Amino acid sequence: MPDAPDIIRRPPPVLPSNLKKTKPGDLICDRCGEINTANRKFCARCGNPIEGGGVEPAKKKKGFDALGGMTAGAILLRRVAPVVVIGLTLLYAAVPGARGWVNEQKDSLINPKSRVSVSSPQAQATTEDAAHAAGGAVDLNPLTYWQSSGQDPQPSLTMTFGVPVHVTELIIRNGALDANNDYRFFRRARQVGVIMVFVDGTSKQSQLTLGDSRIATISGTNVIDGQHVKLDTGKPVARLQFVVTSSYDAPPDSPVAITEIEFFTEK
Repeated sequence: MPDAPDIIRRPPPVLPSNLKKTKPGDLICDRCGEINTANRKFCARCGNPIEGGGVEPAKKKKGFDALGGMTAGAILLRRVAPVVVIGLTLLYAAVPGARGWVNEQKDSLINPKSRVSVSSPQAQATTEDAAHAAGGAVDLNPLTYWQSSGQDPQPSLTMTFGVPVHVTELIIRNGALDANNDYRFFRRARQVGVIMVFVDGTSKQSQLTLGDSRIATISGTNVIDGQHVKLDTGKPVARLQFVVTSSYDAPPDSPVAITEIEFFTEK
């Protein structure tokens, strides 16, 4: 088996804290500087274990500094602002679409949305290796993975959520590493059909295109790097099925492997 290509990605340096937008309880990865929600055990960006340690609430931005005297810009602003306000008020009153947009923006300012990790669902697969069952793909552990049978041409994973959830985003660690730290032994998902089943029994289908495997490191250990994928189910789903319809090159009769799928919603 040839050695894995030298494509280990090094995370960028930690950004200064004054350039990051944080909120109480957020956890900062001490390796790459990613801001993580309080319930995460591993960094969403580089997979580094997060030991804990919240951050202070972000300081409120100061208003404009007081200027001595009226500048030309300030005078123009005082004259134009009332006209703009009147125009926007008339638009809001006359156009229903404008009212809806303004109300949406108001709600987003009053109740800003944040990304929240979803509790791990139960997983079942059409085929699985005895040592690498379907649950290895949803246990939030980058050292475990699901492995299908090599004779399963289009293997699938079915994830059942305990409580219906509106999924908006995924982090997928596509593929797995064998004993020689080589991901090319496994088939890696390229095209994935997604079947969304809602609580009312209706369903919807979508298609995802995934990138090939990349290698990252966690505390000196090689792992499959995560890739962010947008998947908006539109409304809460009870079950998601991922069907691997095509894959990246691998030896004949190689199994499909997926290290991890993590689900996110907006709160």
